[in-house]
Amino acid sequence: MRALLVPLLLNVLLAAAPQAAAEPLGTLILSPAQRRALELQRRGSAAGSETPAAAPVRIDGVVVSRAGGVVAWVDGKAVLSGQRLDQHRIEATAEGVRIVSAGGAEIQVPVGARVDLQARRVEQPALLRRGSEARR
Repeated sequence: MRALLVPLLLNVLLAAAPQAAAEPLGTLILSPAQRRALELQRRGSAAGSETPAAAPVRIDGVVVSRAGGVVAWVDGKAVLSGQRLDQHRIEATAEGVRIVSAGGAEIQVPVGARVDLQARRVEQPALLRRGSEARR
């Protein structure tokens, strides 16, 4: 009986394996903005009028070298002062990052904050807020 059960079980498992492998994996490690862009792309021109909102950009840190070079860490990636991020120029200073749009509008962003480049709104974490703002 046992000799028949093992081959039968093996056949059942092998028959089910191709069906399991054919199932789509779904969304893998993407930001919400990337998922929206992919969904819009999959839908084609029917949803082409919608523009996915850009995700807020996080300013992780600023490093000033002894030689005077300044590097900003934006969303975990090094950006040299003066480099472009989309249509914005990044100017890193010891106090934080100044983001200059193509039109010349400037946004000063402290380290640790997030900035919505489209709405030009800075979201500071609770630790960076002052006085009564942090207690709310």
